[in-house]
Amino acid sequence: MKKFKADAESADTIEYKIGEIFSELKNRIQSGYNLREVINLIDSLRFRTHAEKHEMSHLYESKIQNMGNAGRNGGEYYTPRPLITTIVKVLAPKIGDKIYDGAVGSAGFLCEAFLNNLFGELPNLFKDEIQLREIWSKPNTRKDLLEKLDAAGFPKSDLQIVQQLVNMEKSDLFDVLEYVFNGNYRAMTREERVATSRATILALLDSKQREFIEFVLSKYIESGVEELDIEKLPILITSKYQSFEDAREEMGGDLGKLSTMFIEFQKHLYEQKVA
Repeated sequence: MKKFKADAESADTIEYKIGEIFSELKNRIQSGYNLREVINLIDSLRFRTHAEKHEMSHLYESKIQNMGNAGRNGGEYYTPRPLITTIVKVLAPKIGDKIYDGAVGSAGFLCEAFLNNLFGELPNLFKDEIQLREIWSKPNTRKDLLEKLDAAGFPKSDLQIVQQLVNMEKSDLFDVLEYVFNGNYRAMTREERVATSRATILALLDSKQREFIEFVLSKYIESGVEELDIEKLPILITSKYQSFEDAREEMGGDLGKLSTMFIEFQKHLYEQKVA
């Protein structure tokens, strides 16, 4: 690909830029089979806990440092994560304070300050993982917790940004809160959560009830915990059955049971799974 540079019409073209990048690289793996094996091994790595993420950060930053020629073709140095953490703990910025990060880079100081404040607030809202699971497993108490977080300066939109920053887009917001509260917590994806809970959830349901709950679970996997809000139930019913009349006929005439079932199954979804 380094030849793209020589064939490019000008320095403004994508071909020139690709050639410039690859002109600085040396391929030390000549065999495509070996390269594929390396890629597969790297792809199997998971960085979910604080310790694992620190290991990844250290590896990345040490590689940048070894590249040399920093600031030009070789890359740039990053503020070490332990130093960021220490500075934030010493300065202890609060929600509403202004933070100046002149070379923002990966926004390490901003993210650490937010997480540090969130970490300090969570013990005021629940005492441990067991209580968080209990709160999160009920639509009304889950909504109340999110409202308290919003009032404390942590709106749901910010939590969703944290969810992206810690690579938990496919997990539940529950996992994000537990991850901040307990750095050694290993998050699971929504699909994994459903897979480990499905048998328990469906055990006492008849075929019609199972069909609806399976539909709800598919929406949860696709979009997230918002699909489990009680306010979302009417939308789910009409999405599944087209109308309340059709739903009432399909479910044997009693939609009240559907509402109860919708609330009750969630406690099984967030139960602690024994390894």
